[in-house]
Amino acid sequence: MSAYDFLFWAPLVSAGIWFSLAGYLTYQERYRTWTELFFVLLCTLTGGYALGDAIFFNMPPGADLTLEASVSLTCLTVGSVFLLLYGMAFHGRFRRASLLIFVPAAFFIAMFPTHMFAGFPPLPPGPVPRVPQYNLDWYLPWLLFVAACWLGALIQIGRTVFEVHGQSPKLAHRIEAILVGFVAALLAGTFSNAVLGLEDAPGQPPLFSTFLAVPGFLIFFATSPSASRRLNDALRRKKASTYDVKGAFLTFSDGTLIGSRIQPEERMIDADSFSATLDVISNFMRTSFPTLRGKWLKSIRHGNYTLLMERGRHACLTLILDGEENDQLRRLVIEAVEKFEEENAEALSNWRGMAKDARGVDNLLTALLAAS
Repeated sequence: MSAYDFLFWAPLVSAGIWFSLAGYLTYQERYRTWTELFFVLLCTLTGGYALGDAIFFNMPPGADLTLEASVSLTCLTVGSVFLLLYGMAFHGRFRRASLLIFVPAAFFIAMFPTHMFAGFPPLPPGPVPRVPQYNLDWYLPWLLFVAACWLGALIQIGRTVFEVHGQSPKLAHRIEAILVGFVAALLAGTFSNAVLGLEDAPGQPPLFSTFLAVPGFLIFFATSPSASRRLNDALRRKKASTYDVKGAFLTFSDGTLIGSRIQPEERMIDADSFSATLDVISNFMRTSFPTLRGKWLKSIRHGNYTLLMERGRHACLTLILDGEENDQLRRLVIEAVEKFEEENAEALSNWRGMAKDARGVDNLLTALLAAS
């Protein structure tokens, strides 16, 4: 039995952990904000990278491994970009201009099959497993790009740990678990794949996909529903200075107003006119753009004001903000809609257009007005 037989199955453990984490978060519907979406995609691509390594190491002698190696590096590259975007959205607010980071990533991915690999020599005693031997003219720039993505993400997450620690040391420890998980992955990749990739003839197996099982376990611990909810509240309080909630409107899917709350200085807003106009705008968008069928407006901006909208199965909750929304506030609105629909499932399923049939509306809207 070869000393490297573990390479044939160990990456599958990492792939299983990260795919399970992505599935768990998807089951919990933790993909409805940019921060959550980037994290789910990161987990999926990390699992894809580990699975790609498992396939790579199990290819028979003499097979061309360029495609398998390119798939693994592609998952690692795109996953690194999503890690950076996750860190940026986690600490601040995601801006679409940040997606330009995919331009250099796409350039490297296009060059993988033809320029990145110098060969696939076997580890002694051979003939399998084989390991990639890189063209350093391409490997070094790619390695710097990936390292910059990782370091940028770790800095943003570290800043969040520092800022949240003053509010809740216990919650800060949860973020630290995420940070430690990513640091562990970075160190594992540095001292395994990165260093070995610089050698002309690697004599040891690249173990990054195997080491990824450890940070996967750590991050699983940090993403439980209760911990995520408390963490979201702490981050929202930290970012509350960037917006002021001026009004909250709860409407049924047919545009019927269920309830509204408006700050005293905003009494010029007529609740019935507002809900009716918003319904007209939403219907106009769905009618005019067929590709939007099954979807809904998520926000409208006008000057300093932002309308943040989140829809459940039956109801739609809209906040009027003076300032910019963020993922943590949107997550609060998502959970408010879900809780309202859960408490009023029967009334909403047999809606008669009577606002008095709904329970808990005043408390829900009052709490949202106090979210700034």
